[in-house]
Amino acid sequence: MRGVAERGWLRSVPAAERLRHAAASVSDEFRISAETYLGVGGVVPEVTAHAKRVSADLAVLGNSKCDFLSEVLGFNRALRVQRSSGLPVLAVSEPHRLAYTRILVATELSADGAHAARQALRFFPNSELVILHAFESPYSSGMPGVSSETARDYKIRAYDEGMQRLRGFVRNESLDHAAMLRVHLGHPALAARREAYHMGADLIVVRETGRWITNGVIEHLIADPPCDLLLMP
Repeated sequence: MRGVAERGWLRSVPAAERLRHAAASVSDEFRISAETYLGVGGVVPEVTAHAKRVSADLAVLGNSKCDFLSEVLGFNRALRVQRSSGLPVLAVSEPHRLAYTRILVATELSADGAHAARQALRFFPNSELVILHAFESPYSSGMPGVSSETARDYKIRAYDEGMQRLRGFVRNESLDHAAMLRVHLGHPALAARREAYHMGADLIVVRETGRWITNGVIEHLIADPPCDLLLMP
């Protein structure tokens, strides 16, 4: 920051002052030390490079709503920082004065998904954790030629099988003591949004999987976030 001032880049001086004031405000309010760094250049490469220099465990960025196409085209800064840095990124959409208390973890029942849940507990140890397993079923919206009663029976069976998978997952990953379990039939992005509203979540933990069934979940949620998102690698 001193180097910027000495080179006479006067446009950055107001930004430096605002940054110092913000750091002082954070220090006073939360009684923690806050160091500052003023980067000059693109937000994504600057944040990524500095996070690596200081060996950061977590990056925090603001996340404003925008359209889904923008997310598909890769315009979201929080998502781009997560992809370029490989770090967990907290994408903040709403102002907060209190700690997160209700966290929803959307998982595809993988070892990486379990790691994401454990990281959430590490970052926010006093929070209530809900683990969601959502999957699409041909019986979610009915089937042509199948009676409503038969479709309902199949839907119940699909739900029960999903809950069995989820219980086995949390038991095998030693998460059964730490979370409540939810199963939804339907697209994972829509299910996560629905469950977040239902439980009053203030944070959703989500990660990219590369699987077609969960493709686009992060993009859907980050384009119109129901609450803050923790984007996990």
